[in-house]
Amino acid sequence: MAGLPGTITHGMWTSAAARRCMEHIAAQGCPERVVSYNVRFLDMVRPGEPLETQVSHVGMRGGRKIIRIDTLNQHGDKVLEGSAEVNQPPTVFAFTGQGAHTPGMGMDLYSRSAVARGVWDSADAFMRTTYGIPLLDIVRHNPTTHTVHFAGRRGAAVRATYRAMTYEYSEHDGSRLISRPLFPDISYDAESFTFHAPLGLLYATQFTQAAMLVCEAAEFAHIESYSVVPAHAVYAGHSLGEYAGLTAIGRVLTPETAADIGFCRGLTMQQSVRRDLDNRSIYAMLAVSPARVATWFTPEHLAAVVAAVRQHGDYDGLLEIVNYNVRDTQYVVAGELVLLDALAHLLSRVAEPTMSEATLAPLAVHAVRDARLRKDRDAQAFELQRTHATIPLLGIDVPFHSSLLYDGVWSFRKMLQTKIKPEHIEVARLRNRYIPNLTACAFDTTREYIQRVRRLTGSPPLAQLLLNYDHHRLAADPAYEQQVAYVLLIEVLSYQFSSPVRWIETQDVLLQQIKISRFIEVGPGNVLSNMLRRTLDTRAYTESGLADNLNSSLDILASSSDLDKILFQDCPVAESEPEQPSQGVSIRASAVETPVAAAPVIKDIVVPLSGTVDDQPIQPLEVVRALIAHKLKCSLESVSADKPIKDFVGGKSTLQNEIIGDLQKEFSDDLPEKSEEVPLAELTQALLPLTRALGKHSMSLIARMVSSKMPGGLTKDMICQHLQLAYGLGPLRQLGLLLVSLTMEPTTRLDSEASAKAWLATVAQAYAKLSGIAYPSASASAGQPGAAGSGATVAVASSKEFGDAQRAHSRLARQTMLALANYLGVTIDPSAHGASDKTSHAAELNTMADELSIWTAEYGPSFHEGIKPVFSPHKARHYDSFWNWARQDLMELYFDIIQGKITKVDLALTPHCLRLVNRFTPSVIDALKYVVQSAGKGTSPGHLLAQKYGSSL
Repeated sequence: MAGLPGTITHGMWTSAAARRCMEHIAAQGCPERVVSYNVRFLDMVRPGEPLETQVSHVGMRGGRKIIRIDTLNQHGDKVLEGSAEVNQPPTVFAFTGQGAHTPGMGMDLYSRSAVARGVWDSADAFMRTTYGIPLLDIVRHNPTTHTVHFAGRRGAAVRATYRAMTYEYSEHDGSRLISRPLFPDISYDAESFTFHAPLGLLYATQFTQAAMLVCEAAEFAHIESYSVVPAHAVYAGHSLGEYAGLTAIGRVLTPETAADIGFCRGLTMQQSVRRDLDNRSIYAMLAVSPARVATWFTPEHLAAVVAAVRQHGDYDGLLEIVNYNVRDTQYVVAGELVLLDALAHLLSRVAEPTMSEATLAPLAVHAVRDARLRKDRDAQAFELQRTHATIPLLGIDVPFHSSLLYDGVWSFRKMLQTKIKPEHIEVARLRNRYIPNLTACAFDTTREYIQRVRRLTGSPPLAQLLLNYDHHRLAADPAYEQQVAYVLLIEVLSYQFSSPVRWIETQDVLLQQIKISRFIEVGPGNVLSNMLRRTLDTRAYTESGLADNLNSSLDILASSSDLDKILFQDCPVAESEPEQPSQGVSIRASAVETPVAAAPVIKDIVVPLSGTVDDQPIQPLEVVRALIAHKLKCSLESVSADKPIKDFVGGKSTLQNEIIGDLQKEFSDDLPEKSEEVPLAELTQALLPLTRALGKHSMSLIARMVSSKMPGGLTKDMICQHLQLAYGLGPLRQLGLLLVSLTMEPTTRLDSEASAKAWLATVAQAYAKLSGIAYPSASASAGQPGAAGSGATVAVASSKEFGDAQRAHSRLARQTMLALANYLGVTIDPSAHGASDKTSHAAELNTMADELSIWTAEYGPSFHEGIKPVFSPHKARHYDSFWNWARQDLMELYFDIIQGKITKVDLALTPHCLRLVNRFTPSVIDALKYVVQSAGKGTSPGHLLAQKYGSSL
């Protein structure tokens, strides 16, 4: 009646099939991330007609992906087109702290991005006008001096600004407030003032902090201009980076104000320490790795040793753990030089078998006395030395984040109150998004959160805020909420620089509570992204199974090296495997952004080689050069064996310490002392060649590269098999080639087997050139170009393809035989094996007919209708009780918390909760809501913990 050529498929099915492809590819299988979906039907679809759905990431809008969907039939005609908006997965922006700075940082982006250039120019103009500081010139050239001239009206205004800057601090008993000028040498008629820094002004704290904040604000502004920042992205910063986050995402500060605060913050820190006539302080900072002290040594043991040195050392000085960066692996201790030297030597003694807690106090006393003797002996030449488990942080003479800076809180609070106003606060940009170093949990304006900050700081303004706190007014009056957030933020920032950086806890919150899928570091280095990778390698994550899940689902990116990925400008084109949905319509999805491809197979090469390459041990120099080149993201040729490590890092102590740590992990702590000062060729002479396998660190890098950059399903063993068959490489040569591949890592995931083999061929040629080998050619039996050694394409075949071809030929033979038998009128009965079999079969049928006639005579002709089977597989129902067991597990967990059997939520409880969440059903969720409401009626600690954790579940 409609004049259609036949039966057609309902458009809603076509739409649903296209959406399923889009959800799988663009939303990574998370339908809840699809915000909108619209399609338009262009042509009819018949049952059984194959379709191809193309999913393309075409743009961004407000942090959401704009997806285009096109469905084509077998003739290439478009039958459906549409669009969708997809939210990004949970994302965190982490801002790097001081230590990653380097001359010229941010200048490449300055030259390419008008947005970044605008941020830099505006901040530079502000610093020139207010302080006479050419910020851009300091970043570009790192001069050792700069003179600020006070001539003219503008110069007089700058001089007045410097003279008005004071450092205020209170006596320890709070009896009086003391104020002194930050620049006492600038008199009312001074004509100029000169800043000095032996390593360059960029390495002076006040200029470092201002430049770092502007650099990170400019980088984020560039990223945001591409509309790739999710609307509710979480953010955190390591130490100074916290201010960059509040500038870029919190919008509490402008880039100009951030530079101003960074400059003043650095000056405040400098004034907080005593200095001699040569401007030297008695303080330093020391990186400590408990894991390298001894296998049994834990962070708790480190805290005990630090306390012993401080309390039993017969020396009244500062010694504190101020940075908690990576669990079991990376901590930073700040204190006086004498105590830090004593700590370093005492940690070397702790690893001895005779060490015990009983001997700790007397050893601490002796360690401090020996350190004082070394200081008196060496006088001005006294400095910290690197030991087995400690690394001095060069160039730092202020004990950042230590209690020594507590006296500067008053002055810094007053300065912040002049730079930040209540009207600058947008509570929605802070609540549940901003994670301060002070608390290591998301910012909030609740009474409980304010009390938590008050306990950590003892802040008088917060005590007053709690006295007048009104939670009813908080919900009804936005102005009151803004004022509460303002007071709380000022106190969090005021005490931040005199409190430890709790980055271990911050990472746990991001990974386990917020469950981020995208970690983006903003800054001039890869410091925080490397910390996160090391965290995933720690025992707490590997033994609980969390590391495996996170390694497969978490993208760890850094703006300094992965900007194209952050901006979604690295999207390869790939197609998914064909699928056969219902109604006989075949859908084949292709994706522009995220490939969903079948696991590739490295095919067996059937052309034999005429020989193999001699397998040789891997020399330590090969490993060291490769690891340094990988860390610096440079070529192997640029890592000369005649230079020491310190010549490659450009004065960046953090990067140098990371390289040393990587090499110690690789060579099981066999590196000699002061290895950063020894040429690489000389350094590696004391190390043994690797005759069985690479070290732990390089193997983990290779595994990470294979999992993140090779096509899905391509394993390291498959690559090694290909290297053996194609190039004749033995096991050690294969590892040597993979070591070189770390320095030639693809920028994006390779999308096919052909791409992987082409990349391996490039690496193989580079490895042959570096190691001076020649690959064997194909044997004479192959006899033609195309052998492995010739570099031409080799004819290949896989066992899977061969088996598939055999089965296809068998099917074709059977179909041909049946067609011929039908044409000739011949009945093919495979069960017939001769006349005797036919006779036996006929007799059996006669017996069955006789029995059936007896039943029919007795019960009637309709009897069989009532006893024939009526079961159909389509009507089968499957019963299970997983939901009931999930409910029982939920109630057991609830009552264990209520009754006090569980008093805290830690990593040991996480696997149990993950198993529970995986069995959630609507009825279980309803039960969970009920117990959370019930817990809210109680006041005991168990009820409060049950309500809090139940809400997070």
